[in-house]
Amino acid sequence: MLFLNRECCRFIQLIEEWIKDDHEIHLVFYEDIVEDPIREARKMIQFLNIVNLDEITLEQRIACQEKNRTDLFKWFHRGENIKGNPYDHDTRTLINQTINKVDAILKQSGFKGLSLEKYHYL
Repeated sequence: MLFLNRECCRFIQLIEEWIKDDHEIHLVFYEDIVEDPIREARKMIQFLNIVNLDEITLEQRIACQEKNRTDLFKWFHRGENIKGNPYDHDTRTLINQTINKVDAILKQSGFKGLSLEKYHYL
């Protein structure tokens, strides 16, 4: 639990440092990538202002990404799929507090908040 507590604090500090910096930031949320990886890839390409690829090559790469998309991620432990929530109450509480704090920091700074409804498994 000490490790998790330290890492949650480091994550919050990292978010705060990124936001207070005056650099342009593009936040990428795992949940958005899972929901629509093509849309998110296009947003990243636009943000990064990638202009050295011609439009055909870019569309071919995006089409390749869509063609090879899989939803095979599963939690495995000793070769078996874990059933139920693998976190104990204290761990879930700490993770939820961290998620809510990061959400508040993002919103206070004018960014899109986290998709809290997608964290129902915690």
